[in-house]
Amino acid sequence: SFCTLLGEATPIMRIALVPGTLCTEHLWGRALPDALRTRGHEVAFWRYEHHSDITSAGTELAGWKPDVVVGHSLGGYVSAESVRLSSSIKGLVLVGSQLRNDSEQTREKRGQLVKLAENRGVEAVLNLQKKILMAADNQHLFPHLEKMASEIGVSGFRNQQLAAANRQDLTSILSSRKFSLFLCCGGRDAVIPALISRSIHNQVPNSSLQIFPSAGHMLPLESPSDFNEKLLSWLSTL
Repeated sequence: SFCTLLGEATPIMRIALVPGTLCTEHLWGRALPDALRTRGHEVAFWRYEHHSDITSAGTELAGWKPDVVVGHSLGGYVSAESVRLSSSIKGLVLVGSQLRNDSEQTREKRGQLVKLAENRGVEAVLNLQKKILMAADNQHLFPHLEKMASEIGVSGFRNQQLAAANRQDLTSILSSRKFSLFLCCGGRDAVIPALISRSIHNQVPNSSLQIFPSAGHMLPLESPSDFNEKLLSWLSTL
C-alpha cells in the first residue's frame, strides 16, 4: 500500500501529504497529521516511488479526490500534476518546489545521480548532496533522511528521477486555473531558492508566499512547528 489514511467520519477536507525525493511519510512528523485530524480533516500519506512518470503518479493521487494536496520538492511536482488533472482540487501547497520543468543540464545531473545510486546505493546520493539539502545549523537531522532513503531504495529513487526529468512546465497551465496556492520555502534552500517561489507567486493568481528564514530544503524537518502553524492557518482560509 502506498497510501495511509488517518481520520474517521465525514471529513471537512481530504488532505494528501506528498513527500519529496527519497522521503517517506516521516518527513511530516506526527504533529501535523495529528493536528489535521483533530480539526476534522482526513489525511493521506501519499507515496509514488512505484511510478516512473509524473502523469501516472498525479493521476493516482487525483483519483483519491483530495481537496488539498501538500507536496514537498518532487512531491510538489506530483501534487501540481494532480491539480492539472483534477478541477476539484481547491488547494495546492508547494513546499520547496516549483512548477517549471527540468533544464537539459538538470536532466543530465539526475542521470548521474541514478548511476551513483546504482553503483553505491542511495546513501552515496545523500552524502553527495548533504550540504545543500539542509541548512548548516540543521545537519544533525541528517540521520532522519538516511532512514527514509533506505526505505525508498535504489529502484524507487530511479523511478522518482525519471518522473522528475520528464515532467512538463505547469506555470502557464496552472496560472489560468481556479485554485488557491500556498508557496512555502526555506530562506536557506539551496535546491529551490526562495527567488523561484517569489517568481511563482508573481505569476499565479490567488497565491500566498511564506519564507522560513532558518530552514533549508528539508523545511518540514527543519522548522516543523513554524511550518505546521503557517500551513494550518492557511488551510483555515479555504
